[in-house]
Amino acid sequence: MKTPPSFRPKKRYIAFRIHAPAPVPYPALQEAVTESLLEFLGERDFAKATPRLLRQLCSGTRGVLVTTPPFVDACKVALALVHQIQDQPVLLETRRVSGTIASLKGALRG
Repeated sequence: MKTPPSFRPKKRYIAFRIHAPAPVPYPALQEAVTESLLEFLGERDFAKATPRLLRQLCSGTRGVLVTTPPFVDACKVALALVHQIQDQPVLLETRRVSGTIASLKGALRG
């Protein structure tokens, strides 16, 4: 039996762009973002935020982070605090926050 939609946890999708000299591989991006989130939020709030990167929507120059609504602003700040991935300088720019993946498609293309 499926869980009714009203009982499922709400999600927000944060589309961001990676400004770097070379494309960033997914494992390195995941490690850097997770480390930044843990450092900024702490273990307790990290567990409440349940952040995760969507692998199928992450390329070398853009990505999508999923989190819960109360922690959207904190996750945006943690993304902005990432300055280096694999010894190359990077800048993660938040493009858009949405409640559905479909509405993020435009932000991911541009």
